[in-house]
Amino acid sequence: MEKILLTSFLELYTLNNDTAKWSLANFAKNPPRLYRLQKIDSLMAALKIEGSYQEFEYGEFLFEEGRQDLAGFKSRIEENYPFIFETVFLNNREDSDFQFVFEVLLRYRIKVQQLVNVKTCVLEVSGINTIPLTIISDIDKKLQKDIAVIDNILYYLLNPIGINYTKEDLITKFNYPDVDLAQIDKDWI
Repeated sequence: MEKILLTSFLELYTLNNDTAKWSLANFAKNPPRLYRLQKIDSLMAALKIEGSYQEFEYGEFLFEEGRQDLAGFKSRIEENYPFIFETVFLNNREDSDFQFVFEVLLRYRIKVQQLVNVKTCVLEVSGINTIPLTIISDIDKKLQKDIAVIDNILYYLLNPIGINYTKEDLITKFNYPDVDLAQIDKDWI
């Protein structure tokens, strides 16, 4: 669920980066944006993330009680960066600022998403024009491996207690849109 939430947020953010203007009414005539926003709303409710989209963007939901598990957070970091806690000492909850970690990593992740989306505006190329796309694709593949580490940390911060619902539960309990976004995107282009 947290993976879909992050993916939907990043996709919608690349389409419209003004989270203050995100609303069902504003996106009513744009199905790709509307359904992504509905997914975000549904998953935020399922994961008990309260607040506006701007508050989400800045990780303010992490100030809520019960979202700060230092041991779990350290474990998630150590999976890929075991050396980090040799220089960073976290003795208690007061030393930790999960909101800041989320905000910085999400900002970076948004920038990477924007880079990866550069080639999506190109529908057809041939000959010498394939060179830049081939280079960008190669770099994107390398980035994806490293970005998975950041995503893993963001996933944890979004869902530290491992809340999980089936798709059917999301649809019935949280109004999750049961649509084929790939088809909707294709039809919209």
